[in-house]
Amino acid sequence: MKVVVEVQQWVQRMRGRHKWVPILYHYEIADNSAKRNSDWGHLVFADMSLTRFLLVLCVGSDHCPNGHSFSTDFNALAKSHAHRFMSLLHYLYSGPGDRQFETRWVRATYATTSSPLDPAFLDHNEHVTSTRRSSPRIYHVDTNNFRPSLTEGELERIDNTIRQSRSWTLPPRSVRNEVKGSNGLPKGNTVPRLFAQKPPDECACCGKVRDEPMRQCSDCKLVRYCSRRWSVS
Repeated sequence: MKVVVEVQQWVQRMRGRHKWVPILYHYEIADNSAKRNSDWGHLVFADMSLTRFLLVLCVGSDHCPNGHSFSTDFNALAKSHAHRFMSLLHYLYSGPGDRQFETRWVRATYATTSSPLDPAFLDHNEHVTSTRRSSPRIYHVDTNNFRPSLTEGELERIDNTIRQSRSWTLPPRSVRNEVKGSNGLPKGNTVPRLFAQKPPDECACCGKVRDEPMRQCSDCKLVRYCSRRWSVS
C-alpha cells in the first residue's frame, strides 16, 4: 500500500500530465509456474497507453537482523523480473494481426519500508538516471536490450492458456525462440530465505493449501489437485 500511495502522490504532483495505474499484484509469469517465492512479482503499474510498465518488488528491509545487506541480491532480482516481464510482453504481443502491440519499455526496482521510491523511477522519459548513488537501483529494459528469460515450461503453460481463448492464436515459432531462455539469477546471488522458499500448492478443486507437492494436471499443467479423485473427476 505504501508504494501505491507514493505513486498516486507523484501522479497528483504531475497534475495529470503523467499517470501510472496499478494493474497487477502478486503475480507469476504463468499459472502454476512459480517454483519459489522469488519467482513471484509484487506490483506492476502501467501508463494509460499500456506501453510502459513499472515493476516494484516490495521487500520490507534489505538488511538481515545481523546487519548483512541483501541490496545486491534484490537488485539482481529486480533486474531479472524486468527481463522476464519484457519477455512475456514480447511473446504475447508480437503475434499476427490485431494482437501486435508495441511495448516501449519495462522498468524495475525494489522498495523497502524505510526508503521511498526514487522519483526518477516514475519518470516517463525513455532513459532515466537514478538520483541516488546507493541501492535500490533502477533497471530499464526495452525490446532492443531485453534478455530472453522464459523457460520451456513457462512457455508451455502460456501456450495452454492461449489455447483456451477463442480470439487468440499461438505466437509464431520465431517469436518463441526470441524469448526462450533461463529465468535463473546470476551465479553468486542468494536472496533471503523467505524469497528462496517454495510457495504452498493450492488445490484447484477444493481450495486446500499445503506445503507438500500436489498432483499437477497432466493436460494443461496450469493447476494442481490435492487428491487423485479431483484430477479424474
